[in-house]
Amino acid sequence: PGSQGYTEEDVKRIEDVIERVVDANVTGRAKLEWDSLDEKGEDAPASNRDRDPTLQMLAAHWIALADPTELHPDDEFLLQRYGLAVLFLATNGTSWSNNDGWMTERGICSWHGVRCQLPVS
Repeated sequence: PGSQGYTEEDVKRIEDVIERVVDANVTGRAKLEWDSLDEKGEDAPASNRDRDPTLQMLAAHWIALADPTELHPDDEFLLQRYGLAVLFLATNGTSWSNNDGWMTERGICSWHGVRCQLPVS
């Protein structure tokens, strides 16, 4: 993460994903941007930009730039994939005994351990 090495299109896509996540009240903006406002609504110090990325930042960047499904920010499944990506990163999913399907092009309902329920019509 960070703007270095990203194309204008990449930056726009990251911004669109962040807006979707923030607008849906899934994650606060401060967890998704280095240069956001601090908790008092004042500009965060420049030193914040030097900190390590949050798991939420990493998940948003994965959704925007690396997720093989390339979901549009308005896709109904983007928030679910984002939330599960945060879970995967927070719990060191690469070391799970079975992480079959996680962080791949497969639908989240086929990710090991994820159970999906069809909507009742």
